[in-house]
Amino acid sequence: MSTRCLTYVYTDGFSAPTPVVCLYRHYDGYPSSHGLDLANFLAEVDFNDMECMAASMVAHFKKQPYNYYLYPVVLKQDCWQEYEYHVNADSVTITTKMQEEVLFTGTWDQLKTFCQKSEQVLAHE
Repeated sequence: MSTRCLTYVYTDGFSAPTPVVCLYRHYDGYPSSHGLDLANFLAEVDFNDMECMAASMVAHFKKQPYNYYLYPVVLKQDCWQEYEYHVNADSVTITTKMQEEVLFTGTWDQLKTFCQKSEQVLAHE
């Protein structure tokens, strides 16, 4: 069974952050996999602004051609996702499906620590 997720990247809008891209991952979307992959990417990427980071993220993850897709940038859409990742310039939030429950909010560096702990929890279950 697939563990789907959506990753939204936000740019600083004039009145509020605005999502500019939505990346769908068909399987391995849980924090100890996609979250850790995202944290590693964010730690390594060099970008000019959030739009540049969003384009770099798509290029980086699309190296696996059959697991990643661009979806419409619509919040609270139902793609059977179990997790959503919301990436801002200074933070990341992980929620359950359609933002029902917040699992994590913190900096990009804190994301990596959270996801590594999630992996350890899964290994002991």
